[in-house]
Amino acid sequence: MQIDYDFHEFARSGDWADPKANIEYACKLLADFRGIMIRCTSLRDAELIRAMLASYNCGPGNVLRTFGNGRDIDFYTAGRNYSADVLKRAEFFAANGWT
Repeated sequence: MQIDYDFHEFARSGDWADPKANIEYACKLLADFRGIMIRCTSLRDAELIRAMLASYNCGPGNVLRTFGNGRDIDFYTAGRNYSADVLKRAEFFAANGWT
């Protein structure tokens, strides 16, 4: 999991090198971002997942800003396609036997 060095003390500590701690931290971030999106939007299902993933990449504030600007959820993400790309990769793994 890539944890942003500038925004998370975890990434600047030695814990980031521990795979279990790294995955647990990333999962906590995703859960926190999901909660923010549930509280601040009416998104559900696939769009909620996209917003959660985009928040992981560019922060929930930027994702929420996309709604005010009428932009795609991925507008502020790397390549402007982060959540869509993550979901496309997940589909590939699922289609190839990784569950």
